[in-house]
Amino acid sequence: MLKSFIFAALLLFSLSSCGASKSSSSQKGKASYLFVIMSNYGKIQQASDGSYQLTLDHGDVEKVLAFSNRPYRLVQHDTGEALKTMWSEGNNSFAEDPPNATVIINQQLQTIVLLNMNVVGDQTVFTIRADGSQSLVEASGLTQVFLDFIDLLDKRKDLLISMNLNDI
Repeated sequence: MLKSFIFAALLLFSLSSCGASKSSSSQKGKASYLFVIMSNYGKIQQASDGSYQLTLDHGDVEKVLAFSNRPYRLVQHDTGEALKTMWSEGNNSFAEDPPNATVIINQQLQTIVLLNMNVVGDQTVFTIRADGSQSLVEASGLTQVFLDFIDLLDKRKDLLISMNLNDI
C-alpha cells in the first residue's frame, strides 16, 4: 500500500512537471489545475462500437481533488458533475484538447487520453484511447486517475480563491 502511494505521488509529480512546462497560464497570471480521482471500483473495457471506456461508479466520483499550479496553490474537492461542467471551460479546455491521464487499476498503470466524459445514471464514463503506441488492457478494481492540467475561466479561479479551505 505504501509503495502504491509513493508511486502515485511520484507519478503525480511527474505529470505536474510536464503540465507546468507546457502551460503558458502561469506566465499570464492564471491558475491551472491538475485533477486526481480515486474510486473503489473502476474498469476499462471495450464498448460494442470498438471504442474503449473507463467507467467509475458515480458514488465513488463524488470527490475529485483539484489543485493548482504555483503560486496559487489552490485545493478543492469537487464532484464528477463539477468536472463534467468544467470540461469545456477556459482556454485549452478538455473538450478542445482532450487531456492525457494516467490510470492505475489494481496497481496496473496505463497512460490514456480522455476523449470525452459523460455521467450516465450512477456511473461516470470516459471514452478513452491509448496514449502512444501501447494497447489498452481491460482491467477492473481499485482505481486512481491523474488528469492533465486545465486553465479555468477567471470566474472559476475567483470562486476557488474565495473558498475557505477549512470547509473542504
